[in-house]
Amino acid sequence: MGRNQIQTASGIRIINALKSSNITILDLSWNSLGQKRDGTFGKAFRELLLNEKLKHADISYNSFVEKDMKEIEIGIKDNHTLWGIHVIGNEADVDSEGFVYALKP
Repeated sequence: MGRNQIQTASGIRIINALKSSNITILDLSWNSLGQKRDGTFGKAFRELLLNEKLKHADISYNSFVEKDMKEIEIGIKDNHTLWGIHVIGNEADVDSEGFVYALKP
């Protein structure tokens, strides 16, 4: 789904639809999911991280600010089934153990 200019509200609808799915790989990179800049997408994505089937996620280059990335950071700490996540191009980094850390602008 990369490079489609999907914005926050539509992205949240996608995430909500996937919460109970069998999806294992999710690529939402290069969109506009962080366009609202208020943490709403991050909260929805944090809930998706409860889906133990999800193994790999790419949310790179979505202009997520610290508020969204802080929510995702919380979700990653409780997730023990995700093998990889990509967050480059947002206000975040991933450490060597796979934990996401929100960065201040």
